[in-house]
Amino acid sequence: SIEKVGLGIPLYNLAKWYETVGEYEKSIESMKEALGAFEVASEDPQGFPSVKAEIGTRLAAFEYRLGDDSALPRFNSALSSLISNSHPDLYTQNVWVSGAHMHLADSYLVRGNKEAAREQTGKAKTIIDSDERLKLRAGQLAKLQEKIS
Repeated sequence: SIEKVGLGIPLYNLAKWYETVGEYEKSIESMKEALGAFEVASEDPQGFPSVKAEIGTRLAAFEYRLGDDSALPRFNSALSSLISNSHPDLYTQNVWVSGAHMHLADSYLVRGNKEAAREQTGKAKTIIDSDERLKLRAGQLAKLQEKIS
């Protein structure tokens, strides 16, 4: 139903708020609810595939952050889906894909794997450098790179 789909965005926004205050378990729970809401839209021609994939990358990165090693294949699958179901706006696509790499980099850092974190920030940097509109993302990347060094 359209009402359930309409809940997906606020649930995802709530998940991002939980992220900002460091409540990753609550963030994960809200992301799962948001994905459930968007699943209703699967039959829709637009189907929100890029939105679901973007949420999926963040969800898997946070699950990995909290110790779930099985989340890495889910991250890679969601990232592949995000790239193949590109958002109609290239700017948004670049924000989401670079953000996915940065979330995973931060999760690697939390888990003590600086090498893997650097690899992910390198992938994010390639995307960010390709789009001069990503000024905010470039600043976020610089802060993340400082944490890694």
